[in-house]
Amino acid sequence: MKKDKLGGGGTGGSYNGDGSGIAHMYGGSKGTSYSGGTGSGALNFNTYSETIYNIAGSINCGMGGIGKVYRYSSGWLARNSGGGTGNPGGNGASHESGKTLNEGNYDELKGNDGTGGLLIIYCNTFNNRELCCANGIDTTPKRLSPEVIEPSGGASGGGSINIFYKAIVNYGQFEANGGNSINYGGAGGNGTITIGNISTGSFEKYQ
Repeated sequence: MKKDKLGGGGTGGSYNGDGSGIAHMYGGSKGTSYSGGTGSGALNFNTYSETIYNIAGSINCGMGGIGKVYRYSSGWLARNSGGGTGNPGGNGASHESGKTLNEGNYDELKGNDGTGGLLIIYCNTFNNRELCCANGIDTTPKRLSPEVIEPSGGASGGGSINIFYKAIVNYGQFEANGGNSINYGGAGGNGTITIGNISTGSFEKYQ
């Protein structure tokens, strides 16, 4: 049976407060065979006409992308942005006095830790009475200033649930969803759920 990659991470949110600059947003990293992908960092900037790039999440289930802030002049309004979800979540960013660019210098807006993982159960009898899940993790919901837009990094991708049994009593519920989108940060991609009967060789893919 083909091994599925898990859900990819979400793209960090972006916000351009002034001017006519262009945001170039790297998406979240791809999922691997063992972990959902990490979210990229958020971007909060103000500039006239430059193209500003955010920071991607690490590949192979590593750290989420760090947040980035940029302003054309150090006298312009200071801004904050969040880090992406990952292992661990990436730091956020906040303008320091006299600087136009800051990256990953602000742990108050650090992305959440974690990605959807890989769950494999091989058993004679399967009895799931509750919820069996391998979900991705949401973007960080924290906002330091409710009046100010502080975009969050991307959420992490969902994992993979694989159940192989000879007899089943209860299916119960299964989830391998990507993390949710909060504060402009993008949602993670959904993972996969596969349930197989060893005796008959039949397999069902639910997601």
